[in-house]
Amino acid sequence: QNYPYSWISLYALRLRLGQGGQNIISPEVVRLYNGLGKMLKQSEPGSAIGKRIAAKSRVQIGAKAPVFQLNDTSGRAVSLADYRGKYVLLEFWSTNCGGCRAEAPHLKSAFEKYHKKGFDILSVSLNDERYKYSGRKEWLEAIREDGTGKWRHVSDLKGWKSAPALLYDIESIPQNYLIDPDGKIISENLRGADLHGKLADLF
Repeated sequence: QNYPYSWISLYALRLRLGQGGQNIISPEVVRLYNGLGKMLKQSEPGSAIGKRIAAKSRVQIGAKAPVFQLNDTSGRAVSLADYRGKYVLLEFWSTNCGGCRAEAPHLKSAFEKYHKKGFDILSVSLNDERYKYSGRKEWLEAIREDGTGKWRHVSDLKGWKSAPALLYDIESIPQNYLIDPDGKIISENLRGADLHGKLADLF
């Protein structure tokens, strides 16, 4: 705040933005960025920070979840807008992510318990067909092995450059967002017992 033209201020802000592992953007961070000098904000790192703040602002709790469309395992187009009227867990994962695979039993039990009450899951795989053991074959095998085929799975097999991953500024997985029937984000990073607890409250 006191040194809006200092490169060290820009560096400090970048560190602040990377803390916590959540997508929460505090008003203070936005205020500090807006107070930086024009030259800093227009620089390459300053522009990158601005884009990150804008991306994270799109997926704040209370915001409308950005809509995207992607093909499922059968090649049929699936849109997030198709889930309006339901609570949907938007889940980002990949087959070579151990933590993601460990969540499968929790997702299955939550789906089985609450699906008929209005809960659904949309899984977005960040598998990348450019790399060995990360293509379509591995994606389909993981769904079969984990028994998660009861809900829709989508992917463009572009890894971290997947359109939804960029839209939601995904930096690590597993990552998920719980979206209400009106399309609003109401929670994020619900795993295991936390997911069941949140759904129990809702239903």
